[in-house]
Amino acid sequence: MKINRKSVVYFVVLLALISAFLFGFYGKIMRHPDSYMFSSRGDGMKNYYTYAWYIQHNKSFTNFEGMNYPYGENFTYTDCHPALSLLLKMLQPLMPGCSRYSTGILNLMMLLSLGLTAIVLYLLFRKLNVDYLPALTGAMGIMALSPQIFRMTGHYALSYSFFIPLTIYLLVVFEKGAKRKTAFVMLLLSILMFFSVHAYLGMMTAAMVFTYVCISLIHQLIKERKINVARHAALLTTAVIPTALYYLFVKITDAHTGRTTNPWGILENHAEAGSVFLPVCSPLDKIKETVFPGALQPWEGWSYIGLATIIVLVIYLVASVVSSVKSKSLMLNKTWVESQPLRLLFVSSIFILAFSMFVPFRWFQLERMINYFDMIKQFRAIGRFAWVFYFVSTIMLVCIINKAFQKLAGKKYVISAYVLAVAFPLLLFAEGWNYHRITSKDITKSPNLFDIQQLPETLQKDISAVNAYHYQAILSFPFFYIGSDNYGKTSDDEIYRLSFLFSYHLGLPMVNSYLTRTSIQESKNIMQLLASNFYHKDIQKDLPDDKAFLIVSLNNKSDSAETDYLKKATLLVKRDNYSLYEIYPGVFFENTADREFQKFEELKDKLFQKDGFLVSDTSLFFRFIDFKDPATTISFSGADGCYSGLQKDFHILFSIGKGKLPLNRKYTARLWMYNDGENYGQDCLGGMIFFQKNNADKLEWLQPIVSATNSHEINGKWSLVELSFENTDSTASYELVFKGSELAEKTVYFDDLLIYDRELLVYKLINLRNRKSLFKNNHRIELR
Repeated sequence: MKINRKSVVYFVVLLALISAFLFGFYGKIMRHPDSYMFSSRGDGMKNYYTYAWYIQHNKSFTNFEGMNYPYGENFTYTDCHPALSLLLKMLQPLMPGCSRYSTGILNLMMLLSLGLTAIVLYLLFRKLNVDYLPALTGAMGIMALSPQIFRMTGHYALSYSFFIPLTIYLLVVFEKGAKRKTAFVMLLLSILMFFSVHAYLGMMTAAMVFTYVCISLIHQLIKERKINVARHAALLTTAVIPTALYYLFVKITDAHTGRTTNPWGILENHAEAGSVFLPVCSPLDKIKETVFPGALQPWEGWSYIGLATIIVLVIYLVASVVSSVKSKSLMLNKTWVESQPLRLLFVSSIFILAFSMFVPFRWFQLERMINYFDMIKQFRAIGRFAWVFYFVSTIMLVCIINKAFQKLAGKKYVISAYVLAVAFPLLLFAEGWNYHRITSKDITKSPNLFDIQQLPETLQKDISAVNAYHYQAILSFPFFYIGSDNYGKTSDDEIYRLSFLFSYHLGLPMVNSYLTRTSIQESKNIMQLLASNFYHKDIQKDLPDDKAFLIVSLNNKSDSAETDYLKKATLLVKRDNYSLYEIYPGVFFENTADREFQKFEELKDKLFQKDGFLVSDTSLFFRFIDFKDPATTISFSGADGCYSGLQKDFHILFSIGKGKLPLNRKYTARLWMYNDGENYGQDCLGGMIFFQKNNADKLEWLQPIVSATNSHEINGKWSLVELSFENTDSTASYELVFKGSELAEKTVYFDDLLIYDRELLVYKLINLRNRKSLFKNNHRIELR
């Protein structure tokens, strides 16, 4: 076999340029990959944690046990690099360093994938008959500007920019026909591999192949009046089988039920023209801000194709229009882009780009139509699909530049040819320079906190002092639970970080959650853990034993319920910013109903009758509304129905006129909202509840604006909503309002609203479900 020296030389030069690029921008990490974490906040911290915990501590191969205790979560939903973490977990008994150096392994993989992207692009260009120099410079330019670089600061599994170029390369090889069987197998396996890294990677490549097959079929039918069924069926198989196998694997391994079919995000996380055709982080930013002020550029849709690509594509599209007029048929110019697969891919990428921009759903107010496409809704960050257009359009750029290069070189304009072959790709590289300058600084700010030797000394000491065997799980205050979109609370990066670090280094799972699409019922049970102790808590039966919880608490940041539990816990360590406590689960399940009845008995002779209730002070304001509605069979406290209405509508639940409330007093509103229904009550609690102030026809929404999804006070099928305001304006009227999403299709139910002066106690003895019950400031306390 004869070796092409020119090919070897250019490939060596490519490797040298890749090495210079990686060590120039990321040399610190390349030399010491285990010394850094690319992010120690939010998603970035969580995605290191799920990956590292799974390798080091998980007992199950498919159910992640680090969060959402005691239920855990299917590992494909945790963004833990399922294939890689599973491989390293299996290798750990033979190679213990797999867990110790897991962070460094992941860091190196992300950086080396940049080099792999350039290599795949170079090989693709050579397969498309691009000359060596344009192939070399084009590969480096496209790699430098690739939008996945921004994912290195948090969404690590999405940072691998080689996956789309590799899919295009295998598709081109398949279409050339010489190695069709090999390309078929490799394409199928590669898409399956992409699914095993992240569902978005698999779905993007599968969607690209699927769309390509559709466009190719239409093209062949129109141009040739016949269809190559076998070829198209084979290509379609490479998209469909990996997708089906992935969903089958998830279904078989997933023991959790009741996930939302309506995840939040698709209406917000789509691409815009500005995020694709305007610079997002380059030297051209100032020009953009001057010429296109206020352009929408949502982060999830960042997929800027570069000024060089825009210029050349405009010229190419004009040439295509001319070609179409001459041939009297719609076509893309074949002179400048000879490869038919690439031309068809370009058309396919335009359709995928439109999808990433939420087209056609954003047109003609068709957003509501998305409710009929559950499969699409699962990909709530569809802006990422614009990456397909980025790669196809920039590959088109290089192919067009190559054609011009060949024409100039053929006419002996060698210098001009070489300048052209370097200048346009260099412009891509120049615009991508800022990407890597900024990213390389950001990802070296934090040491590797999953290496205990790199933790602050105080934190090392506190972790070492804890006997992990004494505890069953970690509970974090301020409490946070992110996952189901139906129940939960957010907090801040400091408590997320401390929770992940104590959990990983102690090998203790977390009751809290920082996940996506967790079971609605599981999230309801976990949120209810902090409910008042006179309510039954379903999670009690799911805890495996009576071992204590270790509480990790930020100082002076807990709410009143959390503070009450901390008073019942044993303080272990107190630092400047956090404290550690020990608490036994029995504290959360102690039935305090008897105690509340006893308090009432002691107080009742000091209480006063008012409007059918016993109150501590008749001069203080309160109003109770039971929302009786015989047309509604659902009711919280009886058989008389409740308030109901469409979630999307604007509902005034209570109103009070000017001067009806005493001034400079603080008021609390409590009302019950129905949380049951189809799929464990999915979306029943969605919407905002707030007080609206009306003064001289000026409306003002008062803070706080709350959601029933954040409430711990869950009593069976009902959740208690609480919010407060202060009346400081004698000329204002007030309304208690509920408003849900315009696209919501549920009916919401409210019952038993109490608005009262914050200093007032309101009691009543009632029979609830044929059982003696005590009404206390709208809580229902039943003897059990």
